[in-house]
Amino acid sequence: MQKVKKIISILFIALLIIAGIFLIVSYKGKKQVIDDRKDETEVNIAIVEELEAIFEGEHNSKNIQKKDYLKLSKELLKRLNEKYNTDKIVAYLDTGKEGIQEIVAFNSNSDFYDRRNINGDYDFSGTVFLYKENEGLDDPYLNLFGHSMKDKTRLGKLLDYQTDLDLIKNAKLYTEFGIYEYKLTHIVEVNSNWYDKYPTWEKEGFLDFIEDSKEEEIFQKELSPLNEEAKYMLLNTCFDDLGNEKLIAVYELKTIKK
Repeated sequence: MQKVKKIISILFIALLIIAGIFLIVSYKGKKQVIDDRKDETEVNIAIVEELEAIFEGEHNSKNIQKKDYLKLSKELLKRLNEKYNTDKIVAYLDTGKEGIQEIVAFNSNSDFYDRRNINGDYDFSGTVFLYKENEGLDDPYLNLFGHSMKDKTRLGKLLDYQTDLDLIKNAKLYTEFGIYEYKLTHIVEVNSNWYDKYPTWEKEGFLDFIEDSKEEEIFQKELSPLNEEAKYMLLNTCFDDLGNEKLIAVYELKTIKK
């Protein structure tokens, strides 16, 4: 009997050691992912700031009354694509310092970027991407998707909206058409199966989603009422650990700087 107890104790200790090793490896892996994302974001921010400084200097030195935002936006996309050696970056999303600052990719198979970086290699956090049903960035209802809720990279930062609302209230989207400037209007937490029935890239589907969300009382925040004549951008996080809940941040387009 004593021998059996001893064996059980040894097995229990071994399991604790294995679990501890697993947690340490998992923590280090998660920290490495976050550090990599931080480094990547800082490089992208540096490119944006450098370009803005160049264009600001040109504007002042040449005494031009109107800034060429379209040229700035196109040049940014060009440089980002050159940096990553790709042609898949179609936009750059920026909600401001400490907020969301991400390249936006497009592939006719939207799921391609779920767990891949911009160059197609495996990446747990994936890449923020434009949904395949959107024909282009001039669509009136843009849907952007992104991971990861676990490490709060990509669009996962939306999860802190209760304490860090100021970091996501305004958004810029640098595109080939100019710089789109948005204001946050709604934050909705949805069940993925419920949400999947709404084609939010179309006006009717988007309006139904907003109205039905009110009836379901699943709004987390409503900063301003819906404007049926406006254009919108929806930021979609991935699912929670159970694969059910996700967060949708809805932004109203206020102006396009060209």
